[in-house]
Amino acid sequence: MENKNNFDYENYSKGVISWGRTTLLISIFLAFLPAIYLAVGHGLWPGLDMIKKAFIPIVAAWGILWLIEPISYYPILGLTGTYVSWLAGNILNLRLPCSILAQQIAGVKEGTKEGDIISTIGLSTSVVVNLIILVIFGIAGVQILEFLPSSLNEAFDYVLPAIFGAMMASYAFRNYKLAILALVIALIVKLAKVSSGLELMLIVFPTVIIALLLNKNANRIKNTCK
Repeated sequence: MENKNNFDYENYSKGVISWGRTTLLISIFLAFLPAIYLAVGHGLWPGLDMIKKAFIPIVAAWGILWLIEPISYYPILGLTGTYVSWLAGNILNLRLPCSILAQQIAGVKEGTKEGDIISTIGLSTSVVVNLIILVIFGIAGVQILEFLPSSLNEAFDYVLPAIFGAMMASYAFRNYKLAILALVIALIVKLAKVSSGLELMLIVFPTVIIALLLNKNANRIKNTCK
C-alpha cells in the first residue's frame, strides 16, 4: 500500500472504536425498541418468568459463541471490520469471505494494519451491494425466482459450502499440514455430536494452539539452521 507510513493508524483506531461503540449501542437500543414500545405503549409485558424461560435456553445453546466468535474472527476482519460485521450481520456466510477475498486480492496479510484497511473496504462494499440486492429481491425476488429453473434454485443450497470450501483450499495451500489437522479436528468434533454452541470452540481453539506450536517449532528450526 502506497504512503502507508503517512497514515496515522493510531488516531484512526481511536475514531473507529468511538464510532463503533456508539453505532452498536444505538443498534442494540433500536433492536429492543419494538419490545419497549409494546411494553410501554400498550402494556404488553410477558413478565420476568417468561423472559427467563425464553432467555436461558438461548444462552445455554449459543452463549459461548458470544465470546468465541469475536475472538475467532477478529484476526481476519480487523478492528473496523469487526464493528462493521457485527452491525451489518451475516458474518460467517458473507462478511468473512468478503474480508478474506479482499485481502488476498490486495496481497496483504490478515492481522496487519494494511489488512485492516483493505478488509474495511471489502466489507463496506459488501454491505452496500448487499443492501442493493436486498432491495431488488425484496421488491421482485419472488417473481425472479419463479422464472428460474428448479435445478438452479436447488443449486443455491450449495453456495455456502462452496464458499467455505474455496476459503479452506486457499488457506490449505499456505500450510497444508495445519489444514489437514484442522480437518481432522473438525471431523472428530462432528462425529462426537457435541452441542452446536461448543462446536466452534472445540474446533477453533485446538487449531489455534496447534498453529502456534507449529509456528514456534518452525522458527526454532530456522534459527538453529542459521
